[in-house]
Amino acid sequence: MKAICLSLIFVSSLIAENQGELLIAGIKYRSEGKYEDAVRIFTKMIKFNPEDPVVYYQLGMLYAQIGKYSVAEFNLKRALQLKPDWLEVKYELKMASVKLQEYAQNKDSLEVFEMILEEESALDTLQKSNQTTKK
Repeated sequence: MKAICLSLIFVSSLIAENQGELLIAGIKYRSEGKYEDAVRIFTKMIKFNPEDPVVYYQLGMLYAQIGKYSVAEFNLKRALQLKPDWLEVKYELKMASVKLQEYAQNKDSLEVFEMILEEESALDTLQKSNQTTKK
């Protein structure tokens, strides 16, 4: 029985060590711009331990870095659920939310601008048509 307990402790320490190495590799990939590799690593880590707020935080930061703020927000919220007192996550979550709001406002502004351009184009076409008709 003692041998089984020691074996379990040994295996647990190997798993924890492997998780740490994976985390470091994922952070390294993210910093090098190898986002797909980093996502793959962080996703594997979440499958292995879905209760690790650090991995959700790293994944959220990665998605924020590449401008996918809704996915960033999702992962940061999960990190905050798992560790509610983590101030850095609260800050990053707020930043992702602000970026999402800015994106929505910019998208609305762009749609209005495109409508104005279409109307101006239609007016130009109408004016040219009227000038051709008068000649």
